[in-house]
Amino acid sequence: MKDILTISQDEFEKCLPSISIGQLKQLFHAIPEFIQVKKLENTPMMRDLIRKQTKIQAEMMRRGYLKDRDNADFNIWTFAKKVKKIW
Repeated sequence: MKDILTISQDEFEKCLPSISIGQLKQLFHAIPEFIQVKKLENTPMMRDLIRKQTKIQAEMMRRGYLKDRDNADFNIWTFAKKVKKIW
């Protein structure tokens, strides 16, 4: 699989069904940490990563693996003051 930073949104969405649930969970939790560590707030790269994380969230929900706490944590992070509504 290509690097998550360089793959297009369409390509990423097409490969999601083939990614294991363990890898999806790792990506789901690693994206916000990566954004904070690399100080990507309010950049095009941050917006791209958040869209990809939203697609990961949808795939995990589709598979029935997303727990309520994970979903709540994601939504709290998404709507925090640092992350403006970008969609």
